[in-house]
Amino acid sequence: MSRPDLPEGNGGWQVIDATPQEQSDALFRCGPASVEAVKRGKVGLAYDTPFIFAEVNADVCHFQEDKSSDWGFSALNINQYT
Repeated sequence: MSRPDLPEGNGGWQVIDATPQEQSDALFRCGPASVEAVKRGKVGLAYDTPFIFAEVNADVCHFQEDKSSDWGFSALNINQYT
């Protein structure tokens, strides 16, 4: 998809979410956001790139029950994906 409104290299595949969870510019919509921008963390680009980045940027955390911990669990492993 051609996106002349974005810096070079951010055209091509775009992310859209047909089930938006919040309003964007007073409408329930999400995207299009450059896949390349989301992959590289360029969250300053239109449209809804920061929200989409937050949807897919996550850490996988493994916990086990730990009765000696204040909150009842302790971390076993945290896989960070960037």
